[in-house]
Amino acid sequence: MNARHVQLQELFTWSMRERAPGRILDIGCGSGVMSSFLTRFGDVTGIDFSAPAIAIASRMIPTGSFRVATVDEIDPAWPFDVVTLFDVIEHIPQDDRSGFLARAFDLVAPGGLAFLSSPHPFHTRWLRAEHPELLQIVDEVVEPADVMAAASEHGLEPVQYCTFSISEPRQYQAFAFIRPGASDATPSLAPGARRRLRWLGNPLTRPLRREVIARTAARRGDRALAREIRRQR
Repeated sequence: MNARHVQLQELFTWSMRERAPGRILDIGCGSGVMSSFLTRFGDVTGIDFSAPAIAIASRMIPTGSFRVATVDEIDPAWPFDVVTLFDVIEHIPQDDRSGFLARAFDLVAPGGLAFLSSPHPFHTRWLRAEHPELLQIVDEVVEPADVMAAASEHGLEPVQYCTFSISEPRQYQAFAFIRPGASDATPSLAPGARRRLRWLGNPLTRPLRREVIARTAARRGDRALAREIRRQR
């Protein structure tokens, strides 16, 4: 457990306010550091490609269900109330990320929540320039517009986006999305989230909004539309 985990726990707790306990899928759970925390909010299933990590998680959290698996092996016919990806997507190669997020988002039930975190792109680029030895073999830049576009394409709506730091400026970012539909409780926006999401209608942040729409169009194969959107002022 470190300071980043503590901050993520606080952000996730706020996203879960007023929600009833449910089924939680922790993708890339590792040895279960965050999975242990997630048991406060429901029945946790954790998956990871590392057998040693899964063995540790299983010992640490006997009430959870842990197995060596990838997101492709989870049946979308049985979606989860909550799907988490704590510091996972930056380790997915860029060419594979779109498909990976599609499969993860498809596992969110109607009314369910998806919560993701990653290093902020500013921090990743800084590490590449100043301390490449601190990066893992795959440590990709995660642009918020890409994540927003992927979520929108798969029917999710943003309820929270924030950046936070531990020791350096703009180190990390976190996203929360919901899939509209029946649920026991529909949370209102977190403090500051309404302001952070105001870029959806704010002319000062129109370039980011336009880029989200353009990337969604490109993902759907309409590159001509994407180019036209980017040319607009």
